[in-house]
Amino acid sequence: MIKIELKNKDNQIITGRIDHEKPEAPFMAEGDTLAVLAIKQYLYQVGDKIVVTYTGATPYLMVQLDETLAPSLIYLKEKVWEYQIPLEETAEAVYQAIKAGYRLIDTASIYGNEKETGEGIKRAINEDLVTRDELFITSKLFILQASEGKAKETIEHSLKVMGLDYLDLYLIHQPYGDIYGAWRSMVATQKAGKLRAIGISNFKSAKMIEFVGLNEVKPQINQIEVNPWNQRIEDQEWHEKYEVQIEAWAPFAEGRHELFKNPVLEEIGEQYGKSIGQVVLRWLMQRGIVALAKSVHPERMAENIDIFDFELSKGDIEKIANLDMKESAFFDHDAPQQVEWFMNRMLDTEINVD
Repeated sequence: MIKIELKNKDNQIITGRIDHEKPEAPFMAEGDTLAVLAIKQYLYQVGDKIVVTYTGATPYLMVQLDETLAPSLIYLKEKVWEYQIPLEETAEAVYQAIKAGYRLIDTASIYGNEKETGEGIKRAINEDLVTRDELFITSKLFILQASEGKAKETIEHSLKVMGLDYLDLYLIHQPYGDIYGAWRSMVATQKAGKLRAIGISNFKSAKMIEFVGLNEVKPQINQIEVNPWNQRIEDQEWHEKYEVQIEAWAPFAEGRHELFKNPVLEEIGEQYGKSIGQVVLRWLMQRGIVALAKSVHPERMAENIDIFDFELSKGDIEKIANLDMKESAFFDHDAPQQVEWFMNRMLDTEINVD
């Protein structure tokens, strides 16, 4: 038997909506060999945790925390496994990143950690590690916030909870919903000085071209998936033609297809005394693509930023080019199943900005 529970810091089961058609109920699911718990309309709080109890014969269990993440094999020594929702780590991670030399901080309303991100920024500024104008802070609005009125409310909410007077970059997170209404609101807020730059995220090239053509103010950034498995070479050509900067999320593809064990990348790194992660980040930099490398570990942060003392050769670039699978390591934003998933998640994660 497998049982999954979402509990708070007091070890109490949290109550919420598991299905839109059903009333509130405890966040709990169980089954003989499989248990699936869908968290609906709930923003995680500090101290929340996922508790898995397993009474089977084997101590090993496959756990998948999100449909966009790969399953992980865990060892249940005591038949109980707890995963602490790491909200309290966000402020420390942001602070450590700034301390290590990072100046670009990326978050989003849907991540539920804007408040903690702001706390990390405030701590770094108060300790004179950095000034506000040396930082480049990004946030994004999700699907239900993508309308002219709600976009304005969401932007104001983000600024308030982060303790900021302005954001350096603000993005439409997904290519769904009233993106044109949201854009009008973002343009107005940019003119008011509360947003320095505005852009889009996860827009395919055709949608980006349409969006540029139908708006007087064009997006300055498109944040899309770029990594060795999905190199977006043709997409980059289109973005350069329309002067929209690409920013890469998941540059390491979250380790999918065993990226950190890839012999080609490993061999390239050995030439320069660099890790596979450093090779990937340097490759993106040489292509003129801004990379968003995510980590909560100070030593990894230091490693990821140490990419300015070597340069990949033309031969190295060609070897990496041969790794391109020309497809997402995660999902296709145009696939019916994926759009359906986003529509469900849109309702599940609506944020109250009162």
